[in-house]
Parts: sequence; structure tokens; C-alpha cells
Amino acid sequence: MSIGNECVSEESPSEIVAHCLEINSNYHDLNPFNSVLSNRKPADICIFHIKIRSLRRNIDISNKLSTMQKLPHIVAVSETKINKKDGLSFPTTITGYNFLHSDSEKKSGGVGIYIDSSISYQIKTDIPNELNDSESLWIEMNLHKKPCIIGVIYRHPGYDISAFTENICEILHNLSDKKLPFIICGDININLMQQNAIPQVSNYVNAYQSYNCLELITKPTR
Repeated sequence: MSIGNECVSEESPSEIVAHCLEINSNYHDLNPFNSVLSNRKPADICIFHIKIRSLRRNIDISNKLSTMQKLPHIVAVSETKINKKDGLSFPTTITGYNFLHSDSEKKSGGVGIYIDSSISYQIKTDIPNELNDSESLWIEMNLHKKPCIIGVIYRHPGYDISAFTENICEILHNLSDKKLPFIICGDININLMQQNAIPQVSNYVNAYQSYNCLELITKPTR
């Protein structure tokens, strides 16, 4: 089983201990999921990640959003399959959102972010968006007068985990220097259940923990 969908955030050690007790990573069908959305606090940031597996084929994402009682602030999409050679050749509009994307050199991969059009943001060009065999996109947004950084990553499967981890460490160091909270989501294509058996996976997990990052998805995503 492959675990790839990631969501991690930077907090102080004391906040991590407190929030460990609050994490409720679980599987939901539509009704319980809507209940979770409806019960979110006004100051919460709501991010919805989808492994889209071709945005062109699955642009009906807007229909899925229409079933939500409260819309997310961010919809992150991975494996958009928008490549740099062909560019964006199809409509990507979702009412109420701005769309940003980082494209792949390959026919697979690519990432995008739909951000609520009422939220101010800027693309973080000082954070690398082309890692080893992966794509990423980073924005700084200001929600409830609190700035934070949101990133989405897609790592192509089958490539060197150690080289990818080195890139992640550089990014985490960059993010840590900015002294802003950050959230990373996406599809990493690394089976985290193997962290006790495969040193490369363990090193990848340890890289996040060394920067006080907390894994929010604790169940297999497929």
C-alpha cells in the first residue's frame, strides 16, 4: 500500500504536544465530511487536497465542491498532468477561486492551487519549485490577518528518495527562516508505513520532525 498524500505543519514543540491529542485523521463519506466542515472555527484555515490524476479529465471538481456546506479556502491539486511543452490548453475556472499552477517536464505530474478569490496572496518565488523528479508550488497568503505559507508537492514515483529528502531539507530550512507557519500537502509517493524497515523512508520522516513538523494524515490514503 502506498501512502503519498501529505499534510504537515510547523508549530512550536508545546503546540505539537497539544495538537497531537486533537488530530482525528479518518475516512469520511460526504455527510460526516460536511459535518466536519460545518463545525470548523472562524479562524481555521481549511485546505482540501485532491490527487486529481489529470485536471483536464476531472475539471468537474467544481461539481464536487458544490456538495460542500462550507467551501475550503484552498483546493490543492496534484498530478494535474499539465506539462510545460503543451501548456494550459483547457479551461480551469472554478467560480470564486483563482488558479495557480506549476507544470511538469513529463506527461505526468504537475501541481496546482485554487485559492479563494477573496484572499490576498503572493507566489513564493524564493522557494524552489523544481525538486528532483517532482514539482511544487508555494504561496504566502493572508487569512484572518495572519500570514502563512502553503505548499503543494507532487513527487514522481520510483525515483531516489534520498535526493528528494535533501531537497525537502533545503525547503524546510528556507521555510523555517521565514518565521511563518506553513502547511505542505500533496502526493509524495512514499510509503510511510515502511519507515521502520527502509532507512530512506525513515530519513524522510525524520527530516520533517527535525523542523517541528507534524504529520496530520495518519491513515493510508489508498
